[in-house]
Amino acid sequence: MRPIALTMFMGLLVCGVWAGTAAAQGDVASQGRAVLEQHKAAVVTVRVVMETSSGGRSYESQKEITGTVIDPSGLICTALSRIDPTSMVERMRGGELGDFNVQIKDVKILLEDGSEIDARVVLRDKDWDLAFIRPLEQPEEPMAAVDLTQSGEPQILEQVVEVNRLGKAAGRVHAAVLHPIEAIIRKPRISYIPGYDSASSSLGTPMFSLDGKIVGISVIRSVKVSGGGMSYMRGMPPGVVPIILRAEDILEAAQQAPGPDEVKKEEETTPAEEPETTESDESAGSDSE
Repeated sequence: MRPIALTMFMGLLVCGVWAGTAAAQGDVASQGRAVLEQHKAAVVTVRVVMETSSGGRSYESQKEITGTVIDPSGLICTALSRIDPTSMVERMRGGELGDFNVQIKDVKILLEDGSEIDARVVLRDKDWDLAFIRPLEQPEEPMAAVDLTQSGEPQILEQVVEVNRLGKAAGRVHAAVLHPIEAIIRKPRISYIPGYDSASSSLGTPMFSLDGKIVGISVIRSVKVSGGGMSYMRGMPPGVVPIILRAEDILEAAQQAPGPDEVKKEEETTPAEEPETTESDESAGSDSE
């Protein structure tokens, strides 16, 4: 083949590969936007006022976190570590909390139309870093919710779509980010490790497959460590890793959350401490691939 013809052939080949890659990327982006539109109504902002005490001092703070509506009655799931880091601190300290304590003082659900709904934390699952929040009064109209029974199971290097709601400075608009699955933990239960750097800012957000099925919610998995090693992953201490907890495990935990009538009855009487689930056996270890 003559040099000029060879050059032209190679140029056309490169253009063809580039065009195919661009088309594939465009298709993924289009799928991601479709997932955002499909599920953003079920992704809400939860404003939490908390009082933290430690070392003889206490202070009150307020933060806005992302929550996922998982039932039309208004049941919301988020990462417990985003509103109460007690269990993570306990494990990092080898089971010793000392005088560290966090008390939730007020919870409100902020909707897209600007309205606010009074709510409370009704269940904490320290084992899986889950917090469930429910409105004090059942909404007049069913809320848009993610169906946890229709779940996806991504494989390593497949992309998932994180749907988030940004903070007040960004107008609380909904946002979407694509993450590859870096690893799959097999024990004690299957969970996924997504590929992102700003893990802490994404905790509590739902993750979806490109066909719109819920994969799970991003939480913290923490285990007790010994030896005081300094091996950090994504800026997090040893023994702590961000994961996507599968939808079916979230659904199982949600079965223990009090219903709307129970929450209303409790609110009319003396507010009680929200129930906690028991921790499962972590002694099986973890295998990832």
